[in-house]
Amino acid sequence: MVARRGSSGPDPVALVEIDLYGDLMIAASSADEDRLSTDRIDEVLRVQADRSDSAEGTKSAKGAHGAKGANGVKRTKGAHNADSAEEARGADESTGAPEGGGPDTP
Repeated sequence: MVARRGSSGPDPVALVEIDLYGDLMIAASSADEDRLSTDRIDEVLRVQADRSDSAEGTKSAKGAHGAKGANGVKRTKGAHNADSAEEARGADESTGAPEGGGPDTP
């Protein structure tokens, strides 16, 4: 059995990603078309894409706090907040040193 280091529970970012992936899978399985349109994907993920300047792509998109958003999207109110989950994960990570009492500890 492999000992886990610095784990205080599930990874909050991974849980958010799994939740969003599940939402997409449900939408895709209930869709009439073969593929979801980008507008439908944005609706499912509760984001607003800034597609007014298609030549610039994701460079013109801004996030909820004025920073550039991921993949040119802006989260709407009530959407999952991956940024705070990322901060929570960073606070819980260990320095990589094994914890006392593990199988590798003398």
